[in-house]
Amino acid sequence: MPLPLLATLAAALISVPQQAFAESPNDAAKATSPRLFEMPVADVVGPYQASLSYDGSLLEEPGILSSAGVAALGIGDLAQVEYRHTSAIGVRGGNVPLPAVGVQFKLPFAQESRIPAIALAYRLGVEHIETLRGIEYLEKATDVYLVSRIALPASINVHLGLRMTSALFASDDVRLEETLYLPALGITRSHGNTTAVMELGRAPMFVVDANNNPSVEHGFTGRLGLRWRLHPRVSLDASAGYLAKGSGVAPSELLQWDIRFGGEVFIPWGQLACTSLSVFCK
Repeated sequence: MPLPLLATLAAALISVPQQAFAESPNDAAKATSPRLFEMPVADVVGPYQASLSYDGSLLEEPGILSSAGVAALGIGDLAQVEYRHTSAIGVRGGNVPLPAVGVQFKLPFAQESRIPAIALAYRLGVEHIETLRGIEYLEKATDVYLVSRIALPASINVHLGLRMTSALFASDDVRLEETLYLPALGITRSHGNTTAVMELGRAPMFVVDANNNPSVEHGFTGRLGLRWRLHPRVSLDASAGYLAKGSGVAPSELLQWDIRFGGEVFIPWGQLACTSLSVFCK
């Protein structure tokens, strides 16, 4: 979703009184973001809530703009369906937001319990085409994602994820399929309406050497930034991130860095359906 469209939708939602959407002014605050920046979290967006988010780069290297977006629709307290850009590094060495559609389920632990939140998601990859040296390459990643959130004192949350990816990389002459196990770590610290966010992880990396031989490897991603909750239905993001490659447990060569700005809006689709169509009212 382009940033101007997201900004227009946010302005429209802010201008409408809370009572037009919810049974109480606090209902909009029940919506939860389904992501950090690119890393999924062990929460669903909320019952009869929808989330639309998009981040796009303002400054980039080496000439490749980067972006990420999520659209999630809450189905009850423990499930959501979603369209998401999953993280990957493309044949040009830049960010490739591979599209995927999927569903996420949250295990039914009570929020007041000390058990960490846990969620499991399946995301079916959608084919993406990149061109390098006149050759078209098909890139696709289908994921099973396990993620946990551990609440600590001082409004700190630690997010631990494991992405099990079936990566497809193909051209007219070659077809490769690889299974990758990609860990991720996220840490958030909230104060009032502001949240500091850090995420680190691995991502599929599609590589073509000088002889046009393709391979699927793993790369490294990282992002650090802030999220401001301007309104119960609207938040703004600003972050800086990098992509890198490396053969071991740490990155060895920087591929790309960027600065992104974006936001997220929450839409109480259940209340809208009740008001306009008299459905989902109970």
